[in-house]
Formats: sequence, structure tokens, C-alpha cells
Amino acid sequence: MIINIISPYLILLKTVVSDAYSIPAYETYEQKNVVDYGEDLDMLSSIALSHDKVLSVRAFEIDGTRVFAILTSPIYLKSERDALKNELFSLLSQGKTTYISFDNDVYRAIKDDMTEEQKNDLIERIESREK
Repeated sequence: MIINIISPYLILLKTVVSDAYSIPAYETYEQKNVVDYGEDLDMLSSIALSHDKVLSVRAFEIDGTRVFAILTSPIYLKSERDALKNELFSLLSQGKTTYISFDNDVYRAIKDDMTEEQKNDLIERIESREK
């Protein structure tokens, strides 16, 4: 250990390294991919939040259909919005029917205690806008 501080009050402590306190090598940890979290909506929402344009995500799933309502920072170009939607779709779909919406009213409509009827109505609203 090299210390460049000159002080009469400096006390050096012995560094203790023991097998009991050692951290295992990086190779022993298993790296997980998006596919490993395909059934966890909270984890998929967190993955969507890792994108720099995404500010907030609300999601639900019903009968194998997923809906992600996403609030973003301002996107000025349609091409940029479409690219973001395609990127998020490829990450979040995981082989299931997935809808991604950037609409504020869809975002506000998603609640924790939604009934199946409300979820189906919301899916119909999103489908009608995508046509």
C-alpha cells in the first residue's frame, strides 16, 4: 500500500484477506438475458426503463397478451418514435402478443386493480388506434 500523506497522526491498519471474506470470481456468476425474464412484467418494465428516452412504464397481461404504456421524453421525429417502438417491441414481446402505446390516456388508465373487462376494453382501444 502506498500513501502519499505525510502526517505524524497517520495510523496504518493491517489489511486482512481471508478466504472467508473473499469474493468469488466473476465467471462464477451466471449472466441472464431478457429471455430469462420473459414472464416477469416488472423486470421487463425495468428493462424498458433502461432506455434513455423512456421515463415511465405501466404494464399488464391478460390471456397471453401484454400491454406496455410508456411515457417518454419528447420525441420530435416519427422515424425516431417508430424506431423506439420497434426496439422496445423486440425486447418486450418474448413470443407473446404485445402492444406498446405511447398514449397518455392509456398510461393513465392502467391501474393495479383493473378488471378483465377494463383490460379488454383498453386492448380494443389500442388495437383501433394501430389500424
